[in-house]
Amino acid sequence: MMSGFDADLEALATAAGSARIKRSQLRRWPNGACSWIEQRPASGRRSILVVDDGTGPRDWGDPTWSMSSSINTYGGWSYAPRPEGGVVFVDSSTGQLFEASDARSARPVTSSEAYRYGDLVVSPSWLVAVREPTEGPGSELVAIRRSTGELTVLVAGHDFISSPALSPDERTIAWVSWDHPELGFDHAAISCGALGPDGSLLEVTHLAGGGGVAAHSPQFSTSGRLWCMCDATGFFVPTVLDETGAHPMVHDASDYAEPLWSSLRRTMLVVDDDEVVVVRRHGGVDQLGRLEGQRFVPVGASTLITIEDLTRGPAGAVTVLAATTTTRLEVHEVVLAAATQPAEVRTAPRGPQPFVVTTRDGVEVSGFFTPPLEGSGGPSPVVVQCHGGPSSSVDPSYDPMVHYLTALGLGVAQLNYRGSTGFGRDFRRALYGRWGVVDVADVEDFALGLVAAGLALPDRLGVRGSSAGGFTALRAARGSIFACATSLYGVTDLGRLAASSVGIEQHYLDLLIGDPTTDGHLYEERSPALHPEELTTPLLVLQGADDPIVPRAQAEALVAAVSARGGLVDLVVFEGEGHGFRNLDTITSVLRHERAFYAQYLGSR
Repeated sequence: MMSGFDADLEALATAAGSARIKRSQLRRWPNGACSWIEQRPASGRRSILVVDDGTGPRDWGDPTWSMSSSINTYGGWSYAPRPEGGVVFVDSSTGQLFEASDARSARPVTSSEAYRYGDLVVSPSWLVAVREPTEGPGSELVAIRRSTGELTVLVAGHDFISSPALSPDERTIAWVSWDHPELGFDHAAISCGALGPDGSLLEVTHLAGGGGVAAHSPQFSTSGRLWCMCDATGFFVPTVLDETGAHPMVHDASDYAEPLWSSLRRTMLVVDDDEVVVVRRHGGVDQLGRLEGQRFVPVGASTLITIEDLTRGPAGAVTVLAATTTTRLEVHEVVLAAATQPAEVRTAPRGPQPFVVTTRDGVEVSGFFTPPLEGSGGPSPVVVQCHGGPSSSVDPSYDPMVHYLTALGLGVAQLNYRGSTGFGRDFRRALYGRWGVVDVADVEDFALGLVAAGLALPDRLGVRGSSAGGFTALRAARGSIFACATSLYGVTDLGRLAASSVGIEQHYLDLLIGDPTTDGHLYEERSPALHPEELTTPLLVLQGADDPIVPRAQAEALVAAVSARGGLVDLVVFEGEGHGFRNLDTITSVLRHERAFYAQYLGSR
């Protein structure tokens, strides 16, 4: 018979698995139905199309279908509703395009194994897509005439192409492109051209981005006006593009979009030139709003604090993919006329609370602190969580792990250290050349700020992180601030990571660390596996056996080196897991191991 703790643990692991359902790609169908893609832990690696026609969500299509795209490393839009009903989609296993008029059968549109497709746009006359070779670099923008199936290459010669948009009259097409060694989130450029009736592309014009400015997410209004997100002001803001240049439509110090990691996150919906719905991020919290002239006006419920996608809703409404402090990403309908105050974190006293520190070099770093579920309100043991990316970000939306740790009597700190997105270009680029240095300093200063505020016990601080966050946690484990550190598939050897990086990340470490040919000493100095003598803090290393990003051998080498010099380290390897844990048994085991680890070194329950 299970103990009460085991039953709670199993329930939490199940909840954690459910929270790992990934929803993306909201679309509105011509008949008014709304659809999205779901990836569920219980369905293996299938990407399932879910459609809600007003009677409730249901899986759409043959149970064997899986719709996902692997273009541009992190994927792109993998399906698009047809004007006459049904969808065009990318088959996950082959990368090829299929067309389905109903949920029972599909016919192939492409069949060449030399290419894979994504970022689909379907109009009455054209199917527009990005394709890239299955072997080797390069990306192309193609148009397929729907009446004949004839394919025309519109744009070639770029390493990466993303996010095509077609004007309502089908005469103008816009797209995003960039090339190595540039990174899309710093240099992505938008161009457009006239789409001729024969499928030719004429009058190609560069409109925005490039040269240290990034532009992405092109959208046409019903009148044919082209909008995008551009960071020419230092922040990603809604911008209108025309023959005279790029015109920012707001001028506040807030990001309205993330950098272009993939095309799947959409935070602007251009209905027409007088109805533009946007998402503004400030202080790590999102707010849905509409543009009135050049003014942001909040709409909808301020409880939606993380918004990753939006599409048209019923009249006077918008459909969003959003999270709250008690739920992960779910589909919500928001009435645009229901204006509210700007978003704020509305939680119980034991929920996540905004917290800000000024670092040792005078930079303001913000994040969130969640106190233990039960306690006196005084200082407590605290675990600091380091987000991945490393240029990702944290927010106060529901996280099962935070709930679990606080139930153990631990406070949890989450911070947006320098390099995090959502705080402007300068803050994001502050990590360049200093990954493993300023992020670690910010983590330490945030923890010490909690101590100074009477929220954390100075001798019972822990740190944990996964992937790039695991690297930051391991670097933080070198000092005397933290009593223990947990790395979940964390980066341990920067040189090996640089050698294995491909796709859009191929030159990322050139920015974060330096040129490997001239700055090799920095890669060596900052690699935890190469300096086990510096790891003086007890370590828990959780690793997937089949991880292609951080191979098992790297974790084993780190642990062997730390053990050889007498350090305290425990390695747990999970068979069948890669870079990120998905199986329910693995999640349950992770919870058990972390509970025992923190009970030993932080005194948690």
